[in-house]
Amino acid sequence: AYIRRLIAATLKPDEMKDLAGQLTYNCKLGADGSNLDIKGQGNIKGLVLESARADWGDVSFVHGIELDTKADLLKISQMQLSSPALNVKLVPPNTITDLGGEKVMDIKGEFNGSWPRLIKLAQKFVPALKKDLALDLQGEMAANTGLNTCEFTLTGPANNPKLNPKFKSMKTQTAFGWESGEMLGLKLGGAKFVPDMKDGRLTFGKPKIPASGGMVNIDGSIDFMPDGMVYNLPGRHILIDNVMINPEVGELLLSR
Repeated sequence: AYIRRLIAATLKPDEMKDLAGQLTYNCKLGADGSNLDIKGQGNIKGLVLESARADWGDVSFVHGIELDTKADLLKISQMQLSSPALNVKLVPPNTITDLGGEKVMDIKGEFNGSWPRLIKLAQKFVPALKKDLALDLQGEMAANTGLNTCEFTLTGPANNPKLNPKFKSMKTQTAFGWESGEMLGLKLGGAKFVPDMKDGRLTFGKPKIPASGGMVNIDGSIDFMPDGMVYNLPGRHILIDNVMINPEVGELLLSR
C-alpha cells in the first residue's frame, strides 16, 4: 500500500501515456518487520514528453529509501537525478515523518543546471517565454552564488489540515543565479536570487539586475492565499531604472 501511494503521488497513468524513452531500472527490496528498504538505479534513454515535443535527453537516477510503516516514517539515504539540463541530489540524512498525516519534511540537497537547456525546454511548455518575454539566460544556475552547486532546504509540514493552504507552515530556502541574459529586449547582466518561503510568503532577496546600462530592481513577495497566489509590492518602488531604450525594448516592454 505504501509503494502504491508513492507511485500514485508522482506518476499518474494518464500522464505516463505522454512519456517516451527507453527505461532500464534495477531495484533491490529488503524487508524486516515493519521496515522496507528500497534501493535502485536506472536510466531513461531519450526521454521525451511528446505533447510538448520536449526532449530531455538521457536521464539517470539513483535512490535509497527506507519505509518504517509502524512509525509512519520515510528515510531517504540517497536520491540523485542527472540529466543534460538539470542535476539534483539530496544530502543525507533526509526524512519525512507522519506520512499518513501532515507529512513533516526535513530535506536538504543541492542542484545545478544549464540555463540554455532549461530555457529551451521551458519554452516548449510555455511558448510565451519566447514569444512574449523573449527570455534567454546564459550560464549555470549556480552562477553568482559563490558555490559550485545551489543548495536548498525544505522543512516543516506539507499537509497541515488546520491551515489553508495546507503547506503554509513549511519553510524552504535556496539560491540561484545566472551569468547573463535577455528579457523583453533588455540585455541582462549577472544576477543572484535568494528565494525564502515561510508562513506562506515567498521572497527573493531583493536582487538588483544590471540591464541595458541601468538596473532592474526586484522586490515584493508572493503570498499563498486560500484562493490562490497574490503578488505584493509594498510602497513606491522603482522597478526599471535608467535603462537604455531601443526599438526592441519599446515593442516588447513599453507597448504593454
